[in-house]
Amino acid sequence: MKKEKNVIHFIVGILLVFYGSLLMCAPMFGFENFNFFVLGFFALFGILKCISGLFMEDKKDYTSLLNGVISLIFAIVLFFFDFITNPESFAMVILFFALCTCFVKLKKADYFHDRKSKFWLIEIASLVFFLLLSILFSLNLYYSNDVLFIFFGMYVFFIGVFEFYETLFFNLTKGKLK
Repeated sequence: MKKEKNVIHFIVGILLVFYGSLLMCAPMFGFENFNFFVLGFFALFGILKCISGLFMEDKKDYTSLLNGVISLIFAIVLFFFDFITNPESFAMVILFFALCTCFVKLKKADYFHDRKSKFWLIEIASLVFFLLLSILFSLNLYYSNDVLFIFFGMYVFFIGVFEFYETLFFNLTKGKLK
């Protein structure tokens, strides 16, 4: 079961990196519908995190499942309400998503801290980088669709990199960083 969990977490990171790369290349392919790709990110991230949450070896660790549910809720809300076309409302959506995700990361950091593992420091560092990345992305939403594709692609790319390296570091230390 542990190998399945590791493989699934690596796949989540790699798929997010590829999706971010696709978004960065979207202007070259002539993609115009930015809303579709934002909804695709939230849906993809939610589904992948829910799947990885179902294969958790520690049944007390619900962070992947919580991230998946949060992302799916954002996808559903964005599907029914048009928050993406207005830069101010889209910035608030990104920041609120980052805030919810950071609360989940903070819960996971507390989980590691309670088990006397120094891996909570990695979680806090990941939380800070993710929050800074979200703030920087939300500041740059007043450009054309081509630039938005590139910025959002970099945002998704770095989320995938964080997911991948967090899992890689956890596997290399076997979760026992003392």
